[in-house]
Amino acid sequence: MVEWTGQQQLLFLLQSSGVGVLLGLLFEMLTAVGRTTGGRWRQFLLDALFGIPAALVTFFGALAIMDGELHPLLFVGVAVGFLTEHMSVGRWVCRGLCMLLRWNSQLWRWLLDGGERILLKIPAFFRRLRDKIGKPSFVTKKSRKKCNFFQKNT
Repeated sequence: MVEWTGQQQLLFLLQSSGVGVLLGLLFEMLTAVGRTTGGRWRQFLLDALFGIPAALVTFFGALAIMDGELHPLLFVGVAVGFLTEHMSVGRWVCRGLCMLLRWNSQLWRWLLDGGERILLKIPAFFRRLRDKIGKPSFVTKKSRKKCNFFQKNT
């Protein structure tokens, strides 16, 4: 076991709290998916599945930060970062993601229920607009003759 100075321990604590913030963001994303997609069982499964990436991220964080040593300082830092993220911005992140997921599902429901009729009218609208306005003025026979791009290379 290696003895660390106080400065190294503080650096390890800050780095491991950054890992905790990343885990907190992952947890908020899974919570948002669970809240918008289904009932309690799906939320329970997502919370249980959160343990796998949390263990992997913590292990690789220990490899990167502390050369593979699992020190209590690592776990304290991860817990501090996780709680800091959850208490500061985590709830807003979760609410925002829930809102985005609901809007996404409403958009797809709208498209499948009849929005395709509106979407199919868009090309016809642009054709009528082109017929009323005419061709763009910058594409004329004179401009094609002046441009070297349209001439054949011999």
